[in-house]
Amino acid sequence: TRVQQLLGSLSEFAGVGRHAILPEPVDMTAVFHQAAERLAERAAAASCEIRIGELASCFGDRELLRIVADHLLSNAVRFSGTAAKPVVEV
Repeated sequence: TRVQQLLGSLSEFAGVGRHAILPEPVDMTAVFHQAAERLAERAAAASCEIRIGELASCFGDRELLRIVADHLLSNAVRFSGTAAKPVVEV
């Protein structure tokens, strides 16, 4: 339900403050592909296609970047509008 999603997001956000930042090289293409896989069911229900192009690697905290990718794609699908076949491209 929506309340469970909000509580889960709040819990995840609260945990970020306690998370020690561990910078390392991160393959952002892989991070976004994994986020898209986690969101696949919701995207399919919205008839939304997610396309991930080749992205640069970066140096950062993998877990925090995962959270960013999850939220970006989730919001993009949620607010994709009323198009018959929305496409989210990264």
